[in-house]
Amino acid sequence: PPKARNHMTEWIAHELGKQEGIIYLRYGFLKVSINGESKGIYAFEEHFNKELIENNHLREGLLFSFTYNNEIKVFNRKDVLNNPLSSEQLNLLKSKWLAYINNELPVEKVFDLEKYATFFALVELMNGNHAVLQQNLKMYFNPVTNLIEPIPREYNSLRYQDGFVNKPLM
Repeated sequence: PPKARNHMTEWIAHELGKQEGIIYLRYGFLKVSINGESKGIYAFEEHFNKELIENNHLREGLLFSFTYNNEIKVFNRKDVLNNPLSSEQLNLLKSKWLAYINNELPVEKVFDLEKYATFFALVELMNGNHAVLQQNLKMYFNPVTNLIEPIPREYNSLRYQDGFVNKPLM
């Protein structure tokens, strides 16, 4: 249900991100009924795949996150490894990341700082600090700029103002 993502907060944040030129997920609401019985209104969110990049009018690039050990975890890894161009992008991303964490490459050579500034401004505006927790950070390696861009999601931290919830959300 939409209340799991703080009602309209997530939708508004994605719409603002779209207006500001950062990657956004298609996000919406629909009425659900099973065997004629209404189950209420549910929220749906786009997944991390090729269509997400196409919808944002970007060139096909890597979608990934970082593990708690600062290792790169690529979505659709099998497809990436089977594609020579994607494998080359992954090698470049890994080398840039390693150089960055070893203080051999400045932040502006790794991250799209304009996009991240917009992302953090939206997080502040929406009081969406949940979006910057490591497990929620998803990224895109832009093959044109060779920079990492954020893929914002999970702006729902208004639920967590007094700490994490210790009870089921639904």
